[in-house]
Amino acid sequence: RSGNKLMKRKTPKGFVILFTILIAAIIMVIGLGIYSIASRETVLSGTAREAQYAFYAADAGVECALYAQSLDNAGVSGTLIFDNPSGSPFDCGSSVRVSGNGTTITPYTFNIVVDPVRRTCAKVSVYDVAGLPSGPARRIVSQGYNICNLSDGTPLTSNPILVERDLDTLYSTGGGTVTTP
Repeated sequence: RSGNKLMKRKTPKGFVILFTILIAAIIMVIGLGIYSIASRETVLSGTAREAQYAFYAADAGVECALYAQSLDNAGVSGTLIFDNPSGSPFDCGSSVRVSGNGTTITPYTFNIVVDPVRRTCAKVSVYDVAGLPSGPARRIVSQGYNICNLSDGTPLTSNPILVERDLDTLYSTGGGTVTTP
């Protein structure tokens, strides 16, 4: 029986360490999953915020074009902006110059810096539309951007977070309701 004393009894040693490593790995995987979701949500919310800035810039561009139209309609001296756009300047929060060749050929285009602090801008194109059943109309297409050059109001196309939002507006210049075919 002395041989039995030399035989060691097998006990489940190391089980606690294995179990601890398994639990730690599970907790780490869950933590990484939560971190991944949270970081993607942060990027998504930032993109939504930038899209909102671009939309506001597009809206301001439409309002600026409508303001310029009201100057035309009021007959303000020297402001025949869309009737004879030979580069006529007008003030719409900042000095805006409408491109043109001195004729009434459309589109008339201009860039405007909407918010110099946030660096938002809009590129606005104004088209005369004929042939609608309701009579003549004017179409305003405003492209708003969230990040722009402050010097000329053009978008920073090299910026990876550049967001563009467009608004397309059609309104009657003859006083009636616009109907499209």
